[in-house]
Amino acid sequence: MRYGFYSCEPWTPATRAQVAANQLTDLARAAAAGATLLHFAHLQDVGHTRHLLNMARIWGIGIILEDLVEPDLSALISHPALLMLNVQDDANTQPLDVVTRKAAASQVLPRYLSMGPTEQNPRAEYYGLTEALGLQSYVFPGWLMGSYLVWSAARVQADKAHTYLIGNSQLHNAWKRAPTPVEVRAQTWVAAATGCDALLGYALRSSSGEITPDIFAAYVSACREVQNLPGRATCSVTGTQLTAQWPGLRVVIELSDKACVVSCGPK
Repeated sequence: MRYGFYSCEPWTPATRAQVAANQLTDLARAAAAGATLLHFAHLQDVGHTRHLLNMARIWGIGIILEDLVEPDLSALISHPALLMLNVQDDANTQPLDVVTRKAAASQVLPRYLSMGPTEQNPRAEYYGLTEALGLQSYVFPGWLMGSYLVWSAARVQADKAHTYLIGNSQLHNAWKRAPTPVEVRAQTWVAAATGCDALLGYALRSSSGEITPDIFAAYVSACREVQNLPGRATCSVTGTQLTAQWPGLRVVIELSDKACVVSCGPK
């Protein structure tokens, strides 16, 4: 499973020059952590973005770019580190016909969009609009069961639509507090157990600042644990505990508001 991060957001309280500098810092930090996937916003500066892509290519990182439109699109479209074009973030907040038109107009393949489904509404109508889809799950301090249910349903829909599924996991304070390192590890294992093809941690920095070193370390460590798992897991849920099994490996994850990896080891 590939892993990486959303980088800094342009709407954070910083100048464009500061955001550009943050992007370079985030790229180097992610590369040092072994990440192979990063999401950036294009800052309407072809020279800066080309430099990001050049460095990403050296470090073996694929870039998902947002806000890349003409004429800058034509200048960057053939760069080998440009993995995907984000045609819409938070697609569920936009009318379906608007998202459909944006996806159809894209000149870059594969295309990516992100959205926030719920346990009650998997938003199946968005599958097939793009080749890759990011599924947001920012559940903490609530139950991790929400991530399991949302990503499990997403895997079913993604298989039907032949869509590359990227989990968007929580590293920041989404609605009350940031997750703990223990919760970050548990959510990463849930992403692997439910069959996500890749994982983007959201986010390296936001309006509240950079993620803390312990959260960064916990996420990277957990991603390294799951990145080379052999295929998809066989899963079962008993009460609030998920048991995920791969050949030779059995992992038990607590899905309540006390989320943690209960056990992880050979069968």
